[in-house]
Amino acid sequence: MIPTATTMATPVRLTANLHPSFLSRRDTRHRPSLNRRRQALWKSRSAAFPKYAARRVVGVRAAGTDTASGESSASANSGKSLTYTAYEGNSWGVQFTQTGVRLLTDPWLVGDLTFADIDWLYKGVKRTKPQGSVSDVTLGVDFLLISQGLDDHAHRPTLKQLDKALPVVCSPTAAEVCRELGFKTVISLKAGQSCEMCDGKISITASAGALVGPPWSTREAGFVVKENVPNGVSLYYEPHCDHDFFDIRKIGTVDVVVSPAVSVDVGSFPLVKGYDGIVELARVLRPATIIPLLNADIEQEGVLAQVVTSRGTVQELPTLLRKNGMGSIQVVIPEPLKPMVVNI
Repeated sequence: MIPTATTMATPVRLTANLHPSFLSRRDTRHRPSLNRRRQALWKSRSAAFPKYAARRVVGVRAAGTDTASGESSASANSGKSLTYTAYEGNSWGVQFTQTGVRLLTDPWLVGDLTFADIDWLYKGVKRTKPQGSVSDVTLGVDFLLISQGLDDHAHRPTLKQLDKALPVVCSPTAAEVCRELGFKTVISLKAGQSCEMCDGKISITASAGALVGPPWSTREAGFVVKENVPNGVSLYYEPHCDHDFFDIRKIGTVDVVVSPAVSVDVGSFPLVKGYDGIVELARVLRPATIIPLLNADIEQEGVLAQVVTSRGTVQELPTLLRKNGMGSIQVVIPEPLKPMVVNI
């Protein structure tokens, strides 16, 4: 069955041929981006990937406290939880507790990171390399979630090695890459469109994300991922902390935000706006928990790497929130390769 999406009351036929368990797609919210003032020149940071292993908690830091780490879950009392696994870069994975659904986001599983294979211009190298094969890492993953079409999100060397039967939910630019590489089920979501996965257990809605082209170009994607069961978790992800705030105000509240907490500039251009934008994002979405994206934690080489600068650290995030009156938000800092149970 080929489901339909609706934009401004006009039906649009999807191009992805879906397995019957991937239910209907709908457009719940749509409005063109209102912020056209920014332009992006290029990108120079990377992603990595999650690996599912023993359910062990490490590197937990709660907002308003100095440190809290060890073999225990991040504490909260709503009864909601998930297991989160991070790597350096944009890549992470989650297993939702209530449904058991697993997703893998912006995977970079093999080799180094370059753009258009020009390693003298830019090369990203992981500090922590995964163990095992690509098949080991993706074993049990229900679908991929890819936020952008550039290599630090849609990493071609990795995608070429993945099982092409693995469903992909992604931005339109990432959909072009995945279809070119032969993925059989590619669900392209524009801002305001949504789909359901895994027999309706999970719903995913796209929002307007980062602007990575000229000012007139379409923004990339952020996503709200929600378990459609009692005590299910809702999670928002966007890898640049670059939003159309008019659009994300439509989302309402979420349980978890996965976002960069570090700002990255390339020359004078603000590429990633984590340190500068995460407070306002938290005010709008009012999450119970923030999990900082480890997108600045790689080694960088090449010409562009010489002009990359950053502001802030993930360790500063609890203090930053507390100073802005949001000290009750739990901040859970992941450690690469270490699965982390997060109680919300």
